[in-house]
Amino acid sequence: MAGAESHLSHPPVAMVSVAEVLALHRAVRACLGAGPGGAVLRAAGEATGRYLLAHRIPRAVRLALRAAPAPLAARLLVAAIRRHAWTFGMPDGLDAAWRGGLRLFLAANPIAVPGAAGPGCDFHAGTFEVLFQALVDRHLVVRETACRAAGHPACVFAIRRG
Repeated sequence: MAGAESHLSHPPVAMVSVAEVLALHRAVRACLGAGPGGAVLRAAGEATGRYLLAHRIPRAVRLALRAAPAPLAARLLVAAIRRHAWTFGMPDGLDAAWRGGLRLFLAANPIAVPGAAGPGCDFHAGTFEVLFQALVDRHLVVRETACRAAGHPACVFAIRRG
């Protein structure tokens, strides 16, 4: 349904286009529904977070963030995500607010599934949770509290101790 059959026999060795990712996200939700599809996409986000930790974040940076006080580590991690927002499929970047806990905002999230009845950015929530748990505080949980696909101006993720 997503037109990605060729990836089954020949997995990509480089980044794929946002259009391909969007088609895959839409197909997962269309085939599995919001609940199971959301769980699959969140698991994909978690796997992406683990990949980033293993292959894209230098060991020295991982060690420094883990050793830093959690508030400082969180600010540094948000700054790094902002600098590399395009790799998260966020062409217009990421904003953050620190009042009442950390909240992340994606105003232009290309994988926010249009017409969703509720939050639909499970992939990003999974990725963010793995990164924040590994690098800031293992008790942090990430929940999407608003989604552009449901008519909100931005996808919003709350990050709190769980």
